[in-house]
Amino acid sequence: MLKLIDVIASWPPKYYARSFLRYLVFTVLIFSSVTAWSRSNREEIVLTPGIVSAIHNVITSQLRAFREDNEEKAFSYATPKLRTVFKNAKTFMKMVRQSYRSVYRPTSFDFQRARVFRGTVVQPAAVIGPAYIQVKVLYIMERQENGSWKIGACIIIPKPSKNA
Repeated sequence: MLKLIDVIASWPPKYYARSFLRYLVFTVLIFSSVTAWSRSNREEIVLTPGIVSAIHNVITSQLRAFREDNEEKAFSYATPKLRTVFKNAKTFMKMVRQSYRSVYRPTSFDFQRARVFRGTVVQPAAVIGPAYIQVKVLYIMERQENGSWKIGACIIIPKPSKNA
């Protein structure tokens, strides 16, 4: 079971010292709103191959939009709640370029086994960013009323350094 304190403890402090609190608060805000939403809409989610394929499609489509610098397209894969937080594609992409470089320009991206955690679909991926630093990325996915999937949050967990 993933606990926030375990994630925080594994982060090398010097690597995230400057912006750690700002992104921790943002991530907790997004994750808690997604978790609250999923608890209030407690449907049992079974990850069928079709659902996993749809989720992979959404994420790879957003990655393609990042690669093409198509701000509007990339922003369209975010949930309505996330879109409200950022207000527009330009603000969203500014945040992605500054804080999510591993996802914005990955050199390697490998999906891992998706899971349901307390009613929330979490799609992990092993990613190597442009600086060849390996991270784990957790995509928090939300099913929309029309049955499609959107990205509710993206949490980057750095691989613990051997010196930390």
